[in-house]
Amino acid sequence: ALANGSVDIAALPTNAAAAVYNKTQGKVQVLALNTLGVLYVVTDGSVTVESMADLEGQTVYAPAQNPSFIFQHIVQANGLTNVTIDNTYAQPADLNTAAAAGEVSIAVLPEPMVTVAKSKNPNLQVVLDLTAEWDKHFQEGSLVQGCVVARKAFVEEHPNEIAKFLEEHKASLE
Repeated sequence: ALANGSVDIAALPTNAAAAVYNKTQGKVQVLALNTLGVLYVVTDGSVTVESMADLEGQTVYAPAQNPSFIFQHIVQANGLTNVTIDNTYAQPADLNTAAAAGEVSIAVLPEPMVTVAKSKNPNLQVVLDLTAEWDKHFQEGSLVQGCVVARKAFVEEHPNEIAKFLEEHKASLE
């Protein structure tokens, strides 16, 4: 919708924003960051995971999107060489369903999927906060998973509306 101009502003995962930027040859811009630190490793209780090192030799299911890229980077930063990242469930909602049904032992899920899965499967438990893991190896607070983008032409044509939008966006976050 941003690419064809039917939408002027959108909240997107950062990987989708980058794809739209490339698809439009730079005709969109980031206005604000809006999603920090909502990614977790959950288990069904059949595996003990207290640290990243406990994932060595394990298969971890992760959606084939930002969560998978982020998790892979954290695995590498921890020097782990024998963690299988399985992207069978391409979408977080599909992995959420599988985790809730007890079909996977270890999964990487974002909120609100964690809460939804836990409400359906009381054995699920959050074992690692991937933002905390990220912050151990990379600049603290740099794990941005979502942003607000807008068409550059709209930003240039409506500076007052953009300023008001950003003011209200900030207020809603606070």
